[in-house]
Amino acid sequence: MIKMSKLLVLLLASSCAAYSAAIDVTYTISGSPGAWDLNFTVANNLTPASQDIYRFGVLLSGPGITGSPAGYDPTVIGTWTNFFMGGSSNLYNNIWDDEVDFNHLLAGSSLDGFVVHVTDAVAPASVPWFAFAYPSSFDPGEIFTGPEAFASDPSFGAGFESVAEAPVVAADAPEPWSMGLLLSGLTVCTYYRRRKR
Repeated sequence: MIKMSKLLVLLLASSCAAYSAAIDVTYTISGSPGAWDLNFTVANNLTPASQDIYRFGVLLSGPGITGSPAGYDPTVIGTWTNFFMGGSSNLYNNIWDDEVDFNHLLAGSSLDGFVVHVTDAVAPASVPWFAFAYPSSFDPGEIFTGPEAFASDPSFGAGFESVAEAPVVAADAPEPWSMGLLLSGLTVCTYYRRRKR
């Protein structure tokens, strides 16, 4: 019985584990075909805590920013590529910039309200994104240098690129706790069935 308890604890723990990247980007979709609104949420998981995400951008079928979090200006940069700094050759066309305060999206926080309107017939299933972080102390010696960054530049800070996936409808994918509970139940049923034999 002790072995079974340990197995159940391990199953439950593994079903609840979540991977957290240095920067996580998710988005929600609202609207209808030809008039979609994508609301991006950026989570800053960088260490040390002084790292601020001051620039964020996405690549969509065209420019269409309709919403910005406080402190971010969508009019500073029209298009951006990371090609010359070691990143991809993507030409990002929806960019928000905070070059004044460097304290709106510090490590350990997340921010939504980066909204883009797209006229695609089908909502995007995935969206390439990039972000730059710089220490709020403005000390180049504190720039993030982890392997997740494609660049650690004294002028621009640490650069990141990835792809955000479209949200999955809740009915399509069970939550980790539900899967853990289901696996635990099946394991217990199997155990008692074998024990009766």
